Amino acid sequence: MFQHLRILFTVFALSTILIQPAFSKENSEKPNSTNEESSSDSSDEPSIDKSLDLLKALDYPELQVVPRASQRLKVEAARETSGWYTDYWAFQVSGLATAYVGSMGSSMFRASLTADQQTDADAAVLGAQVTGAGWILGTVLLGLGKPYETGYREVRAVKGKDKRAQLLRERMAEETLESSSKLMTKLTYGALITNAMASIYLATFMNREGTIYAAASAMFSFLPMIFPHQHIVSWGKHQEYKRKIYVPFTSMRLHYDSKTQKTMPLLAMNWTF
Repeated sequence: MFQHLRILFTVFALSTILIQPAFSKENSEKPNSTNEESSSDSSDEPSIDKSLDLLKALDYPELQVVPRASQRLKVEAARETSGWYTDYWAFQVSGLATAYVGSMGSSMFRASLTADQQTDADAAVLGAQVTGAGWILGTVLLGLGKPYETGYREVRAVKGKDKRAQLLRERMAEETLESSSKLMTKLTYGALITNAMASIYLATFMNREGTIYAAASAMFSFLPMIFPHQHIVSWGKHQEYKRKIYVPFTSMRLHYDSKTQKTMPLLAMNWTF
């Protein structure tokens, strides 16, 4: 059977070579028909080019994810510009609760405190006030810094439309999203630990009513954990969509090869995009 196919293929190739000069001559005599055929062929080129571009881009999930990191960074930068004063509300509320307990702590000390304990209690009051005020002021300054807007300006500065320039922009945008998320994660744990410790330590010197206020303040310390910052949410969503765009699914099964008449293990991979 294969020999017959080779013979047919050889005959087809020879006939193509013999007919080509005549076909070229006919085309030279009929330019209009040639233009029509070329125009019809060119209509198929965009779809072919898109398929080739997709195949070439399979190694770069940064270019396939929707929205891209640069697009997400642009949206977040615009939101950050208009609402920077509300982005850190969880940190500021927890800090305000700590500062409030510290400001009223001196009037709720236990009457049985010794002189040394009174000194420690005064230090606990000052520590709670400084801790709470520090988180409020620090987050305000951090919001004024607008890290997303700064990062987006750096991304926009990269010129070019080729794949290298696109990858550079997307990876720079991802670095901005990732670094902001990591910073906010550290600040979240920092706010939780410092505010909770300041409130709990102050509660050891307070009377029954003051202990209730300090316990409530310690509970407010969990707000940044309960309501994650937008920088953390944004980077998490980008990673989630990126995994959905470019996720290899692998499976192992036995395969029987009819040619070799042998059974062998087969590793199957499927890319979903």
